[in-house]
Amino acid sequence: MNLKEISLFLTEPIVLIPEPKTVLRSDEMTASKSSLASVSEETKTNPQKTVEDIPDMDTAVYKGNFQKGLLVLHQGNTLSEESQRFLMTILKAVNHSLKDIALLSEADLLVGHPDSITHLNPTSILIFGKLAHPVMQRKKSDYTIFQDEHTMLFADDLEELEKNKLLKKKLWTALQALFNINS
Repeated sequence: MNLKEISLFLTEPIVLIPEPKTVLRSDEMTASKSSLASVSEETKTNPQKTVEDIPDMDTAVYKGNFQKGLLVLHQGNTLSEESQRFLMTILKAVNHSLKDIALLSEADLLVGHPDSITHLNPTSILIFGKLAHPVMQRKKSDYTIFQDEHTMLFADDLEELEKNKLLKKKLWTALQALFNINS
C-alpha cells in the first residue's frame, strides 16, 4: 500500500511527536551495564523466581484449537512427519483430532510463560518423552495415569513408540483407561 492508498482510509491529519532523547554519560552507561550483569548473575544463581518477578509473557504458542481441553506435550522442537502421522493416528483412536487438542513442543513450552500449562487449564495432559520442564517432577512412572491438578499420562518419546510394539500396547492400554474406551 502506498501513501495515496493509505490516505483514503485516514481522514484526519497525523501528527508525530518525537520522544525526548536521553543521552547517558559514560559513567551512567557503566552503571547500567553493571546492573544488567547483576540481574543476569542473580538469575543464574537463583532460578526459582516468584510469579511477581516474572515479566508479563504470553502463554506458550500451540497448534490446534484445544476444543476438548487435551494438552499434548512432546519432546524436542518439532515432530518429524512420521511422528506427526503417528500422533494423529493415536488421537484418532481416542476420538480426537488436531482441533480438539493443544499440541505443544518442549521448545515452545520453555519459550512461553513458565505457567503456560496452568494458564491453558487443560482437562488432561499427554506427555511424550522427557521434557526439561517442572511438570516432569510429577512423573511417577510411564503409562500410568496420574491425577494432580490435571489428569496426566506420561509416555515415551513418539519416535521410540513408533518403533516398539510393546510400548504401543502399553500406551493403548493407558489411553483406553484415560478416555474410557472399551474394546
